[in-house]
Amino acid sequence: MLNIGVFGFPQTSKRLFCLWLRDRCVTGPGFEATGLYSDYRRWCEGKEAKPTSAFTWAHMMYEQFGLSEVRSSTSAYFKGVRLRTAPRQNTA
Repeated sequence: MLNIGVFGFPQTSKRLFCLWLRDRCVTGPGFEATGLYSDYRRWCEGKEAKPTSAFTWAHMMYEQFGLSEVRSSTSAYFKGVRLRTAPRQNTA
């Protein structure tokens, strides 16, 4: 379940971020992902919305999930989250 109560960010940024998380990501032990910010940017552009900066996005990842970026000499990735393999189905 997403915690929508991120303080210190504009409401539209929080809303877009939370919608992207809900639509595009899943969390779980053992998951690792790269390219999440690129996916977020493409997702926002598809919605004709302005994405937040990479810095703000990474901070919201930490605030929402307690996840921070893991960096090595050759790559950077997030642990505990990955992109969905199939689009999320709306169940309204």
